[in-house]
Amino acid sequence: MSCRPPPSEDPGVTCPWVLVAGLAAGASFYASARSLQVGEDVSVIAVTSVAANMSAILAGVVVFGDPMGSDALEVIVRKAAFAMVRAGAALMPAPVCAADAVTEPESRIVLQS
Repeated sequence: MSCRPPPSEDPGVTCPWVLVAGLAAGASFYASARSLQVGEDVSVIAVTSVAANMSAILAGVVVFGDPMGSDALEVIVRKAAFAMVRAGAALMPAPVCAADAVTEPESRIVLQS
């Protein structure tokens, strides 16, 4: 699937990638919403954030044809940097449960107005 028309024509919404992007956006919205219902909020938000950032980076390269670099060294360095971002996201510690961090019972918390 290519959406690179001649300079005089613009595919606009007739490009097949628009349908793919729309379906992916809808699926990711429902998956994220369902995850928030059944999972821990902080961890779901962290994973959603990482997935959104990584997909945006990959879309820039794959869909829009952004160059990875002008020579082999630059391509290798950028791929290594992307791999380090993925590894860093995988190695992030899990969030501490808020209930474990609280030392006082909930009944003792007083809201001031």
